[in-house]
Amino acid sequence: MSAGWRMAYVPQVIVHHDPSRARDAAARRRLALRNALWLAWLRRPWPRAIAATRTWLAESVRDRELLRNALDALCGVPWSVRGRRVVPPHVEQALCTIETFYGEQSGADGGRVEASPAKAA
Repeated sequence: MSAGWRMAYVPQVIVHHDPSRARDAAARRRLALRNALWLAWLRRPWPRAIAATRTWLAESVRDRELLRNALDALCGVPWSVRGRRVVPPHVEQALCTIETFYGEQSGADGGRVEASPAKAA
């Protein structure tokens, strides 16, 4: 548990998210990648945060949006460093387990994990 929250893996539960077709898909993807990067900077140990940054950079180059993405991400550096509070080791271990299960080596993928944290009772 971290800050009163816990994660649970329940294989019987499958969550599907159907994003709005009225919104700009490219902008939504940029925001998801940026937010995953910010989350890594805020909560993951430095080796994982650096790996997430590398993945984010590769995705940005692939999308030919490197400059725009870099400017968006850099806006978050000051507050992410000030607010940095790394998750406890047992939470990090659980995150790594989930990422391994879903084939996400960096965690900066824009949200492919199909489960969300459950509030502890």
